[in-house]
Amino acid sequence: MSAVKPCKVPERSLLSLYGGPKDYRDCYYKDVPGEVSLSVFVESFYTSKAFLPERLLLGLITRRASNEHARAVARGISDRFAAWRVVERDDDEILLESADTNTASWFGAEPIEDGTRPSSGSAAVGHTRLYFGSWVGNLDESRWKKFQGAHVWYSKALLAGV
Repeated sequence: MSAVKPCKVPERSLLSLYGGPKDYRDCYYKDVPGEVSLSVFVESFYTSKAFLPERLLLGLITRRASNEHARAVARGISDRFAAWRVVERDDDEILLESADTNTASWFGAEPIEDGTRPSSGSAAVGHTRLYFGSWVGNLDESRWKKFQGAHVWYSKALLAGV
């Protein structure tokens, strides 16, 4: 439906409230037709072809990097996937932290109504805005600063692959 675009981190999102005010945060979104739940989005992201090389590499380091582990985190059955652990989640957002790297990943799914009214009387979901964002603690003093350009490209590629 649309290309991946950068955006401001949504106010009061789990990502905006995480860490300190000087930490690095980025956010990207793409719109997809119909209603997509957060669990479907997260599972699709971590089991996508775009994420496969990273998942295989992570599988060499940790035992929790399989498609089954990704599905368990996406569906709220587990709080661990590869290097990440769930910090917080609700119906529309999930924040996962990798404490060893001082980074976090954030996913959000926002249904957008198209204005039509189905027989139930509520507005129909026309599309879903899928968000993917990152947090890095104290970027200017971390080793991640030199990878920022590659990180931006990779984030967009991963979200495009969903």
